[in-house]
Formats: sequence, C-alpha cells, structure tokens
Amino acid sequence: MSTANHNVGTWKLNAARSKLHSHQPAVKEATLVVHAVGDQIEVAVTATLTDGSPIVAKYTYPKEGGIGQWVGPVPDFAADHTTVITVVNPGEVYYTILKGGKQHELRHNVTSKDGKTLRVTVKSKDSHGKLVESLAVWDKKKSRAARSTGA
Repeated sequence: MSTANHNVGTWKLNAARSKLHSHQPAVKEATLVVHAVGDQIEVAVTATLTDGSPIVAKYTYPKEGGIGQWVGPVPDFAADHTTVITVVNPGEVYYTILKGGKQHELRHNVTSKDGKTLRVTVKSKDSHGKLVESLAVWDKKKSRAARSTGA
C-alpha cells in the first residue's frame, strides 16, 4: 500500500453541505489540518461552537494504521476513549472509537478522487442509546504555493 495520504492538507468544514446530528456540538466553523511527519499522520482540529466556545485537539496515528494518540491535553470527550485507525487506502480511513473496550463510534473518512472534498460519516449512539448517523463535508483549501501558481 502506498504511504501517501490523500487527507494531508488543510480542510474547512462546509456546514451547508454537512448533516450533523443534534447530539453533536453545534459547530459554527472548523478547520482540520493533516500533516505527514515521518511514519506518523498528525491531525489538528480547531473549531468554534455556535456559543463561541473553542475546540482545539491534536492527535497522531501511524501512517499504516494503528492506535491513535492524543498530543497535549486530552479533550473531555476523548478522555476515556481509545481510537483504532484502519487505513484502507490513501483516500479511505476508518476510525473505530472504543469506550470501555466496546465500540462507541465509527468514523469513515473518504477523500474524493479529485482530492478536493473529504466526507466524514459518523455512526454513533445518542444519549438514549439510539444509533445516529451524521455527515461532515470538508473542502480542501488551496496551498499558498498552488494559489501563487494559479493551480
């Protein structure tokens, strides 16, 4: 399998195209930055909720998949969770989030063939134990080099 990762880059949440479930925090805006560093993928998320509260989180995982590790403070929502990453191919990744050793959430990230859109489907249970699904659509920002060359 190629170690290139199609998720590498800077992504902005496209709230108009997303269908977030009501049990998730109400996000006003969000940015996702993905870097390949050695044999690791680093992911940094910054967001602002509709109430103005900030979210900042950073984690890493092996390029070929494995256990994700939080970098810095662990967000409250992740304190007792373990994330197992399965890389299907460079444009498709599953995140299985375990709580108490049981699957709590499944995230399926798929990058479009043209590399301009990242779709993240999340299946989880709400506070009543009902299975819910949401979709976050992320648009890739052009790099500064690409903007200056007109790419």
